[in-house]
Amino acid sequence: MNDKHRITILYDEAENLEKAKAERIGQPFPLAYAQVADALSKRGHTVQTVAVSKKIRTLVATIDKDNSDVIFNLCEAIASSSKHEHNVVGLLELFQKCFTGCGSAGWLLAGDKALSKKILQFHNIGYPRFCTFERGKVDWAD
Repeated sequence: MNDKHRITILYDEAENLEKAKAERIGQPFPLAYAQVADALSKRGHTVQTVAVSKKIRTLVATIDKDNSDVIFNLCEAIASSSKHEHNVVGLLELFQKCFTGCGSAGWLLAGDKALSKKILQFHNIGYPRFCTFERGKVDWAD
């Protein structure tokens, strides 16, 4: 049994741009994906990193051709926008890739805090008090 794996790390390419900005003004900007890649490489795994950009066709082709054992998903945004983060996971699901983290339904649910809290309440699971506002009006509160 081989304990060494081929691992692809997905991340938002905007991280590289933010690092460059920080370095121009002399501030450190540790990259999470680079730290994960380093830790995995030190354990003998073969690691590649893939920056996710607005070029979705490129991402689709990259995921389709990826032959890693697992995709370590650190992509929480596309071009710094978290609006479509669940779609990255959806692509991984559609291509039947093995990946870390929850599925696209979990991403969508986690993005709707009010709905998540309602589901927790329905199942008698404790959660912090909260309320939501829309245009200055309380929409729902516990």
